[in-house]
Amino acid sequence: MVQDHCMFVYASKAERTAKHLIYLKGVYLKKIEHNHHFGVRLYHESESFKERVLLHESESVIDKWMEVLSHHCASYSFKEAYQQERILGSGRFSQVLSCKNKRTGERLAFKLVDKESLIPREKNFLLDEVQIINQLCHPNVIQFKEVYETKDQLIILMEQAEGTLETYLKAYRNVQPPEKEVAFIMKEILIGL
Repeated sequence: MVQDHCMFVYASKAERTAKHLIYLKGVYLKKIEHNHHFGVRLYHESESFKERVLLHESESVIDKWMEVLSHHCASYSFKEAYQQERILGSGRFSQVLSCKNKRTGERLAFKLVDKESLIPREKNFLLDEVQIINQLCHPNVIQFKEVYETKDQLIILMEQAEGTLETYLKAYRNVQPPEKEVAFIMKEILIGL
């Protein structure tokens, strides 16, 4: 399945969870012939990208795949497009950092995941997370932008929120926040759910 520059690879048609995620921006395509089959070779100039080959008996099917995939591929790297700024938070296997789009100046956040430190179950959860946030579209939910994948890391690019609920509550450390403000915040949270 291909959606928003992401190719979700499943072990079989019956599977509900993707086995692999291939982010197509920056990936090159080449039509090939291999052992009486036709195919598409997915590769990148970076050595950290794991080359993939998709094969099929029908050349017309491969031509259609080439057409669809080429719309989702564009060649640029995260470091070329974005300037990393500061750490916003961190967890056991990831960090969230702020960055700036070098071309537009837009400030975003990105989750930098160390894939090497994940156990197989966590890798599945990560693929599920990318699929879910890719489908969310609501003004009260942080919007997914892009995914970059290397051999060792997954970079999930998203909107950057201005402030946090934790920061807001720290301002009222010794006093109770006004009831109207608490009601407004709770309403916005519930609408986002």
